[in-house]
Amino acid sequence: MASIQSLGVGSGLLTSELVEQIIEAERAPVAARLDQKQAVAEAKITAYGEVTSALSSFDAVLQSLKLPSTFNASTVSSTNDAAVTGTASSLAVTGNYTLNVSQLAQSHSVASSAYEEVTSTVGTGVLNFRFGTTTYGVGNSYDAFTLNPDTTSKSLVIGSSNNTLAGIRDAVNNANFGVQASIVDDGSGYRLVFSSKNSGAKNSIEITASGTDGLRALNYNMSSQNTPQAATTATGSLDLSAGGGLDSVSRAFSIQYQGIAMDIVVPSNGSIDTTAEALAAIQTALDTQLIANGFSAGDVLASDDGDALFFQTAATGFDQELRVLTEGSSASITGGTTLSAGFDFATNNATFSITVDGGAVTPITISTASASRQETVDLVNAALTTAGISGDVVASLSESNELIFTRVSPGSANSIEISAVDVGGTGASAELGLSATLVSGLDGFGLDDSEGLVEGSVRLTETIAAQNANFTVNGLSISRASNLVTGVVTGTTLNLKAVTAGPVTIAVSKDASAISAKLEEFVSAYNQLKGVADVLTAFNPDAGDKGEGSLLTGDSTLRLAMSEINTILRRSVTGLTGNVRSLSEIGISTNQNSGYQLSFDSAKFAEKFATNSKDILAMFATAGSTTDSFISYSSATSSTQPGTYNIEVTRLATTGTFNGQSVASLAAGSIVIDDNNDEMTVLLNGVSADISLVQGTYTTAADLAEHIQTRINSNADYTASKYKVAVTYNATDMRFEMASNTYGSSSNIGFLEVESGMASQLGLTSPYQGDYFGNQLSGLSTPTGLSSENFDTAVTINSDTSFKINVNGITSSLLTIPGTSGSPVSYNSPDDLIAAVSVQINNDPAFAFTPAQTAVGDTLVAGQNFSAANLSLSISLDGGSSETQVLIDGDASSVSFGGQVIGTIENSLAAVQDAIDNSALTGLVTAKLDGSNQIYFETVATGDSSQIQVVSNGSPAQVIGDVVFAPTGFDFASSNASFEIDIDGAGPVAVLVSTATSDPADTLAKVQDALTLAGLGSLVTATLDGSDQLVLTYASGNGAGTQVEILNANGTANTELGINNQVVNGLDGLGIAQTNNTGEDGIAVTVNYEYDSDTSLGRLVFSTDSLADQISFSNASSAAGSKLGVVTGYSPLITATDGVNVAGTINGVEAEGTGQYLRAASGNVQAQPGFYLNTTIGDLSSSTISDTFRVNVDGILSDSITLGTISNTTPSVVASSMQAAINNSPALIAAGVSVVVEYDTNTGGFGIISNSTGTTSKVEIGDLQGNAGSIFGFIAGKGAVGKAGTAASGTADDAKGLRVLISGGAIGSRGSVSYIKGVAENLSVLMDSFLDSSGLFAARTNALTAELATIEEKRTALDERIARSEARLRTSFLANDKIISQLNTTADFLTSQLEALESLASSRSSK
Repeated sequence: MASIQSLGVGSGLLTSELVEQIIEAERAPVAARLDQKQAVAEAKITAYGEVTSALSSFDAVLQSLKLPSTFNASTVSSTNDAAVTGTASSLAVTGNYTLNVSQLAQSHSVASSAYEEVTSTVGTGVLNFRFGTTTYGVGNSYDAFTLNPDTTSKSLVIGSSNNTLAGIRDAVNNANFGVQASIVDDGSGYRLVFSSKNSGAKNSIEITASGTDGLRALNYNMSSQNTPQAATTATGSLDLSAGGGLDSVSRAFSIQYQGIAMDIVVPSNGSIDTTAEALAAIQTALDTQLIANGFSAGDVLASDDGDALFFQTAATGFDQELRVLTEGSSASITGGTTLSAGFDFATNNATFSITVDGGAVTPITISTASASRQETVDLVNAALTTAGISGDVVASLSESNELIFTRVSPGSANSIEISAVDVGGTGASAELGLSATLVSGLDGFGLDDSEGLVEGSVRLTETIAAQNANFTVNGLSISRASNLVTGVVTGTTLNLKAVTAGPVTIAVSKDASAISAKLEEFVSAYNQLKGVADVLTAFNPDAGDKGEGSLLTGDSTLRLAMSEINTILRRSVTGLTGNVRSLSEIGISTNQNSGYQLSFDSAKFAEKFATNSKDILAMFATAGSTTDSFISYSSATSSTQPGTYNIEVTRLATTGTFNGQSVASLAAGSIVIDDNNDEMTVLLNGVSADISLVQGTYTTAADLAEHIQTRINSNADYTASKYKVAVTYNATDMRFEMASNTYGSSSNIGFLEVESGMASQLGLTSPYQGDYFGNQLSGLSTPTGLSSENFDTAVTINSDTSFKINVNGITSSLLTIPGTSGSPVSYNSPDDLIAAVSVQINNDPAFAFTPAQTAVGDTLVAGQNFSAANLSLSISLDGGSSETQVLIDGDASSVSFGGQVIGTIENSLAAVQDAIDNSALTGLVTAKLDGSNQIYFETVATGDSSQIQVVSNGSPAQVIGDVVFAPTGFDFASSNASFEIDIDGAGPVAVLVSTATSDPADTLAKVQDALTLAGLGSLVTATLDGSDQLVLTYASGNGAGTQVEILNANGTANTELGINNQVVNGLDGLGIAQTNNTGEDGIAVTVNYEYDSDTSLGRLVFSTDSLADQISFSNASSAAGSKLGVVTGYSPLITATDGVNVAGTINGVEAEGTGQYLRAASGNVQAQPGFYLNTTIGDLSSSTISDTFRVNVDGILSDSITLGTISNTTPSVVASSMQAAINNSPALIAAGVSVVVEYDTNTGGFGIISNSTGTTSKVEIGDLQGNAGSIFGFIAGKGAVGKAGTAASGTADDAKGLRVLISGGAIGSRGSVSYIKGVAENLSVLMDSFLDSSGLFAARTNALTAELATIEEKRTALDERIARSEARLRTSFLANDKIISQLNTTADFLTSQLEALESLASSRSSK
């Protein structure tokens, strides 16, 4: 039989419903209790939300009440608002003030002359703007300009992209520096107007324009306003030094003077070969046209600037106008006949061809009749257009009615050719007057024909003068730069609107109504809060048997909060000593008849405020006061307790400074700023910027200091950060000095990078530039500090004193003092020691100066006989500007030269040297042999200023006459001079001089003409020697192979020219290449002695000839350090000094200084970091990747650290690299720990400091591998000097967080600061404790939230327990059901059996 599965089936009872009823009876009471708890918790959370909302609203009102400015609100009224109004700040002082305004302030404005369009080109160059006071004299003359030091100058570069009127306007406005530019159309044209953005006499604009004349028209300065100037064109590009080619070609240009155009052609002249001669020819041509146009010769002058042409007017003034119209001239062909007043070209065609610039031949035919001369010209131009050349050639009518063809483009490369005239018809020649002609244009002088009109004395015109506002206040005369005036009436800004006809009264009074409104908000916000609290905590004693409370009745959290609030509201403010100390005294009281809410009596407040405003301020707001005028209260924190605290200052804050190196040439002034010294990278207060100086000459070093200051302060990065620097020139020390405008340890000024000239010429050096200063040593001291006197104790040095010196990356070999001997040497004086050190350094090959050398030439032989075959060469020591001929003619085979053995190679070389010494090169040039006995020459002088060049190897054949030319010339026409010349045996050529001459130069010219006529002009040149004797020189080569023979010279040739029959050959040289070679500079290191009289210590100073050089030492032995004071790394003069923070105590506890601010610390002893420090470092340059170590920071072990190969061994630089390497360790990064690494100058070792503090702060070195220990001075552990961190000790001080500003004064006790915390401040602090994320109500809400979570957990547990009970009951009932089912089955069986028996019995009984 299948088992029973459904509850009650077996028994027939409703056992399933019974189980559910039993389970529900067990679950229901527990669930009800949990529901009630949940509802209460959720309701309380909502209630606390209402409370915190009310508290937040109350706190928001408190924020303004705790500010002093809220209670210092004032109002300003005026009896004439149209003339004067005012606004008051929280610092305003009440009172009545009488004003009279006599003049309003104005901003300076200047305007240009009129331009045709806003796109008109002005010019290019630089516009420099400055601001200051302009002083005018009699007749409004511009007398002086005084710079306003509080302003920043600005330089703008105007180039091709912004050189129009609109472009300059936009460039000025985009620079945003204090000038507003605009363009105004005044009817005569467009004028550029510059206006100062700031009004006042000290803000007038000075503009200095440099560049083209067009841009110089925008000048507004003393020179431009007072000095008449000539109109001057830009300089041309053609070099006139050799005559500008006028000896062979004509040149042309067109100019416009005073509105008249003139075409000038300067004809060629064979005698023009200098700038002066070229200018004279140009002026002659120019004067011709000036006179022809009604001017006078010399009205326009041709001048040169560096052999380049420019023009300027002779007269000066605004009426002078000049313009270059055309550079060069165009090819032009004029017909030979006057045109008829009309011609029938249909009957008689005009045919011809035109060729442009040597190109294609273009046929032209005119076959239409014309009715006038102009119509004829129009027909020609139409034909040119049809032919496609109208853009190249145009036809016009001359003043004499002749046809003119003109090439559109000027210049010698552009030509017109007329050909094929009258191929069909005769109109071209008969009517147009044309014939076959080729004409080219002329080149000019490289003038700028796009410059436009230039004018004399062009300048800007003042349209509005800069002036101050002048007025009186209570009878006191006052002048201000702006119409918005501050500082006259304390805390009040006056707005001057108009000049007044009489007195105006300004009344400043406290604005009690504004403060009263704030207090109304305060009372309302409190009452709202109290209302919420009252509702949530209310208790109804009449409800029920025991009364009924509200949701938060009896809640300690809300009760505590309201109690603390009410305590602050009802008590007097600590520290107040005035007439008002509690809220009730100013009309804020508790109203018992209105549920103990606050009420505000505004009338009572107004009455109290009228006489007790300061006391009311102190009662509400946070306030501080000091007894020292150089100390002011700044701020406090919520932890600061009210009270009076003593202040002691132990150090005043300073600014970062930079003192440049002394440069003597600065004192002389006329300092040139150019490409070599105009760029620098400045570091100001930790911000770097690239700064460019304006190139030019500065009259004094003070002027340059002003410019440097302006350029730095106008940098956008610095203006955005409000960083400034003051730059001055110290005339006593001949150096520039700079100071930052900020205070404290973050204040600094220096240079990261400068150009070499900036360091050497201005003394502005980057950190490692300049001299190397050795360590001061007692062993280097002398009795009085003189280098010539003996040391106090002789300095003994042996071979272990060694070092390498490095200059700009060039490193010497390892130098040993006293040299290679190794024997100890004692030096008695600094001079002796300096000499020994200097010899070692300057004799090192890396630093040596080398001479200039020629290339090698021929190989000399022993005992060479130069007398049998003379040699010749010319040598120049100045790049070919001059040369000296050397004739080598000694016999080294028979004569000893320089004491050398006859017949030797050395004697051959000495013979060459003897020839040099017999020339002007004696003592300047030395002959030498290389290893192959090839000869070369070198200079005695060394360095890159030395140079040598073999200008010519050998010499040409040369005939020298033996007669001095007659001073007055000779009449060769009456008595010819004749001779024949045979060049290189090619055959004689007859030469005839047959023209009378006037002087030796003329005679020479006639001889050269005769040679040219004979066809020898390119083969032989005629010159005069210094005695006016004729020299005929072979012109096409050098060497013994060149030959000139004179034959058949007649008597006149003998007597007048000094020419006789002879054969002359040239001379060979030494086969040396004709290149110009220079020597090379070495590095001259100077060693000096310096003595400090304060410490009685001496030291060595190493320098070069340039402050731009970087000097350092490497591989310095310990003896070099102890004996010479030389250590590895850099040791420059300290030029930049960071500022320091103020230091001192507040309430007897050491305070924290930041700049000029001193902040009270939390306890007497602050927590300290742990650090590692051991001993002196080793040779950092020997570091490799295998030299590793690990660092334990605060219990965290780093990964393996290596610095690899170290290129810059400066200890401070290595410290920075080590810090980065340690802090980049993944293990330390993951743990959030880090270190700072510093080079400790006291121990000479590296200090590694943890960035944490306290007892868990520590730094230890471990796992040293390779040579890391000796290189970095490390040992395992915390080092010989290292320490673990320490915890803070002492209790928090009452003054904690109090902050004061120390602006000056003395060191020592400085009085006290009193701090008062008003009602609003105390309440605000209390609100923070209530509303903070970890505050009172957050904690209560968090607890309720946690309670809800617990309830949810209990629900889950209840469900799980009930499920288990139900399962258990169902199992039990199912088992019982089975038993009952079995019993029922048995009962049924028995019943059936009994019924069967009964039936059987009944059956039997019936029988």
